[in-house]
Amino acid sequence: MNLYGEQVFLRPLERKDIDAGLYHKWINDPEVTRYLEARLWPQTYDRMLKYYENIGLSNDNFLMAICINEVEPPVLCQGAHIGNIRLGPINWVHGFAEIGLFIGNKECWGIGYGTEAIRLLSDFAFDQLNLHKLTAGILDPNIGSILAFEKAGFSTEGTLRRQYWDKDRYIDDVVMCKFATDEEQND
Repeated sequence: MNLYGEQVFLRPLERKDIDAGLYHKWINDPEVTRYLEARLWPQTYDRMLKYYENIGLSNDNFLMAICINEVEPPVLCQGAHIGNIRLGPINWVHGFAEIGLFIGNKECWGIGYGTEAIRLLSDFAFDQLNLHKLTAGILDPNIGSILAFEKAGFSTEGTLRRQYWDKDRYIDDVVMCKFATDEEQND
């Protein structure tokens, strides 16, 4: 199942994406993982494969590759894998899930690919999976992600103050959410 937008499309992450080495390079780049939990320990091939097998192949998660749908600058070939996005874990009883993503190809930062990927996965979650609420936890210094989620229709639900340790201090976790309907979003 692929989800197509104007600039990017999402497809299920495949084992070959791990084997190709780009994902491994991204997930071990301190600049890419600056605001990800993956920054806390080295990511070996075996660790990545175990994550893929446990998360990516479960019934409660959708782990998708973000791929270029265009050939405009930055000059990348059509279909190039530039990052990942995950929906899950899904709480099927209460109808909610979390979205998390990263753009690993730094040439693709600030172009809007993340926002479009969030919109595509949100639409899928609401329209196909019948979920009613999506959340995202974003470390406070990560202004780019906060803006991407806002542009995708998410709003700040709250802040978990000094939730995570970051080098020499505790930082906030901004919890954002989006509901399936405007009525829920605005009540």
